[in-house]
Amino acid sequence: MRRIRILAAAFSGGVGPQGDAGPCTDAMWHGWLVRAVFGACLAFVYLMNSVGMSSDHSLCRAMMNNVLLAYIPVEMSLHVSPARKAPVFWGLVAVWTIFYPNAPYVLTDYFHLAYVDPYAISANGRNTRILRPDLHMWLTFTILSVSAIVSALFGTWSLDRVVDALLARFRRRGIGWRVSLVALFVALSSAGIYLGRFPRLNSVDLLTRPHHALGKMTAVCNLNMIEFVAMLSVIQLVLWGCLRLVRVRAP
Repeated sequence: MRRIRILAAAFSGGVGPQGDAGPCTDAMWHGWLVRAVFGACLAFVYLMNSVGMSSDHSLCRAMMNNVLLAYIPVEMSLHVSPARKAPVFWGLVAVWTIFYPNAPYVLTDYFHLAYVDPYAISANGRNTRILRPDLHMWLTFTILSVSAIVSALFGTWSLDRVVDALLARFRRRGIGWRVSLVALFVALSSAGIYLGRFPRLNSVDLLTRPHHALGKMTAVCNLNMIEFVAMLSVIQLVLWGCLRLVRVRAP
C-alpha cells in the first residue's frame, strides 16, 4: 500500500527525497543551470556549423532557431508563480501556452535525417536497409538528438512547473486535477505542432497576425489533424509520465 501511495504522490503532488509524499520541490534555484544547458546546446550546434563539421548548414541554423523557440516556454515557466498578481500570472501562463508546442516540436525534426540518405546502397543499386557509418551523417543525428532531448525534456519540465503553479493557485490537489491539466496542455501542444509542421504557422503568428493564424487553424481542422494530435499526445504523455515516475525513489 505504501508503494501505491508513493506512486500516486508522484503524479498528484510530488515526493520527497526519500520517497515520502510531500509538496513538489521548488526548482527555481537551478534556473540558471537550465539556462546554461540550453546555452551549451546552442553553442554546440553553432560550433558544429561554424567549423564545418556538419555538412548541412541550413539544418544547423534551423535547429538553432528551433531550440531558441523551445527555450522561451522554459524561461516563462521559471517566472510562473502562484504568488504573482493575477494579470502577471495569467499573462505568463498565456505566453507559455502559446510557445510551449515549440519544445516537443523539435522531436519531429528527426524526419530531416531522410536528407542524409542514412541507408547503404548495394552494388546493384538496392537499398540494403543497413545504416551507413558516415561520420557526417552521425553528426547530424547527434545534433538532432541533443536539440530534441534538451528541448523535449526541459519543455516537459516546464509543463510540470506550470501545472504545479495552477494547482497551487486554485488550491487543488490530487492525481485527477493534475492529469486533466496535463492532458489539456498536451492536446493543445500537439495541435500546435500540427499547425507548425504542416500549415507552417508559428507561435509568433498568434501574436502578430492573429486573424491570419485563426483562419489557417480553422481551415486544417479535420480527421487527419485529430489523429495526429492523438499520436503526438501519446508521445508527450509518455514523456511526462516517465519524468514523474523517476521522482519516486525506492526506500
